Amino acid sequence: MTKPNLKPKAQTHTSDIPAIKVPLTGHHMIEASAGTGKTWTLTGVLLRLLIEGKRPPETIIATTFTRASATDIREQVHKRLVQFYQLLRWVSGLRADVSLQSKLFRETVKTSDSQNNKPEQSTSQYSGKDLSIDASIDVNQWLTERQTILSEMAKQIGLKDSYADPINEHLLHYLLDRDMSYPIEQAMHRTQSVLMTLDALFIGTLDSLAQKWLNEYRSETGHPMGMAIVDEGNGSEGAVDTIIHDAVREFHAKVYRHQPRLYQVIQDKNKLPTVSMHRQAVTKSMNFLSTPIDAVEVGEPFDFDELDNVLEKFANVDLGDVEHLYSNKAEWTKAGIRTNSNLVTKIENISEIQKACRNYGSAFTNSLSKNAKAFLTALDNLIEPEGKPVGFNKGWEVNYPEFITLKPIETLLNVQKQMIVLDAHLEAIQAHFNRTVILRVREQLPPLL
Repeated sequence: MTKPNLKPKAQTHTSDIPAIKVPLTGHHMIEASAGTGKTWTLTGVLLRLLIEGKRPPETIIATTFTRASATDIREQVHKRLVQFYQLLRWVSGLRADVSLQSKLFRETVKTSDSQNNKPEQSTSQYSGKDLSIDASIDVNQWLTERQTILSEMAKQIGLKDSYADPINEHLLHYLLDRDMSYPIEQAMHRTQSVLMTLDALFIGTLDSLAQKWLNEYRSETGHPMGMAIVDEGNGSEGAVDTIIHDAVREFHAKVYRHQPRLYQVIQDKNKLPTVSMHRQAVTKSMNFLSTPIDAVEVGEPFDFDELDNVLEKFANVDLGDVEHLYSNKAEWTKAGIRTNSNLVTKIENISEIQKACRNYGSAFTNSLSKNAKAFLTALDNLIEPEGKPVGFNKGWEVNYPEFITLKPIETLLNVQKQMIVLDAHLEAIQAHFNRTVILRVREQLPPLL
C-alpha cells in the first residue's frame, strides 16, 4: 500500500496534516515509507509540544535508531525554532498598527480549564480599547482573510517560506486566537528560552537513551557507576571478531593436521585466513540477514603429485633450445614474435625461474624478480588464447605452436597451467570458508550478545 506524503504540498489544508492533526496527548503512531517526510512531521510535533503544549524541553524524549538521524532531527528542531521566533517578532510588531488589530486578533478566547474542564471566556484589549467582531461576520471568512493578509505581508518582508510552513502557520493562528491567555510576547519569551535550553531536550539513539537511564537510575537498577552500553564498534564488532577468530583457528588446526601440503602452499602464498580478511564480508552480510548465501563447491582435492611432477621436469630441462634466443632479434622476428614483447625482452629470466623451481618447489614465485614475473605473465597469455596470442605478429598460426613446443617453454607452460588450477582451488577454499564464517556469525552472534 502506498503511504501518504506526510510533508504537505502548498494546497493541502492544515487540518489534514498529521503533524497538526495529531493531539498532543495520548498514544499515537504515524507510519510512512522512506522519503515521505517523517523527519518534518516529527520535528513539527516537537515544535508544537514546545510552543503550543508549553512542555519544558527536559520533559521530552525524541529517540531514533541512528546517530545521523538524531543529528538531523536536532538540527531541524533548532532551525524551525529560529524561524518561528522570527515570525513571532514580526507579528508582535504588527500590534502597533491599529488598523490591523481587528483583522488579526479575535475578541474572545476559549481555553481549557484543567480543574473543571469548563470553557473560559476572556476579552482582548489593545491600546485601551476592546476589540470586537461584528456578529454578522462569518468567522470562517474572517479567518480566511486573516490568513491571506499574513501571507501577503510575509511575502513582502521576506518571510514567505517561514510562514508557508504549515506548522508555523498553525502556531501563529493558534496564538492569535488566544492572545489574552497566551500573549505573543510570552510565546516569544518562551521560544527564546527554549532555544537557550535546547540541550535539555533529549534527541538521541536508543542506546544513548538507555545509557542516560542507566546513569540516572543506577541505584535503582543496581548497576555501579561507570557501567556503559557499548556501541556497535566496541560491542557487536568485538563479538563478531571473536566468532571469526574461533573459526579461523579451527581452520588452521584442521588443515594443518589433515592436509599439511595444502596448508604449506596456502602459507607460501600468504593466503592463510585471518580475522581482518573475513570481517568485511561478514559485516556486509549482517545487513542482509535473511538473504541466503549460495554454496561454494570446492571440488576434488588438488593433485600435488602432478604439480611436483611438472615442477621436476622443468627444473631439469635443458634450456639450450631457448638460450640462442636471448639476444638474437632476428630469430624472434623470423618466428613472428614482436621483439618489444616481454616474451623477447625477458626470456633470459627463464634460467632464474628454473633455479627457483629447484630450490623452492611450488613456492618458486615468491623468490622471483620483477622481470622474471613479467616473463611468466607473458607466458600465461599464451595458454589457450582467444584469437591471436599476445606478442605474436602475422602468421602466428604457424609460429605459435612452434614456440610453445620448445621443450623449456612447453614444460614451463605445464607448470603454469598447474599453478592456475591450484590458484583456482585455493580461491574456492577461501570462498567456502568465507561462507562458513558468515553462517557461523549469523548463528552465534545473537545468543552471544
